[in-house]
Amino acid sequence: MITKNFTLTKGDSLEFTITIEDTEIAPNDIIFIVKDNVNSTVAVIEKSLEDEEIERTDDEGFVYKIYIPSTDTDDLKILNYIYQIELIFGSVHETVAEGKFLITPEL
Repeated sequence: MITKNFTLTKGDSLEFTITIEDTEIAPNDIIFIVKDNVNSTVAVIEKSLEDEEIERTDDEGFVYKIYIPSTDTDDLKILNYIYQIELIFGSVHETVAEGKFLITPEL
């Protein structure tokens, strides 16, 4: 699993790609989820491949773009959130990345 932290100014957008290796089949779904703490049952941001909010960018490989628009961060509190990226292959769920998702104030 990869641990990576993101720092984002409130009201800004974020775009990044993930590459899935060591597989010959595409995942059924990819879920990117941000919560304010580990015990929270409500996501403050959630994107998925199934809902067409995550986009495959390479027809030959498994490269996917995750885009968080500024409208998703406009109303977030200045806080150190947590996130995870989960791949779903049928009934198999695999968390492949997680970390902190820090929202900083706009100056």
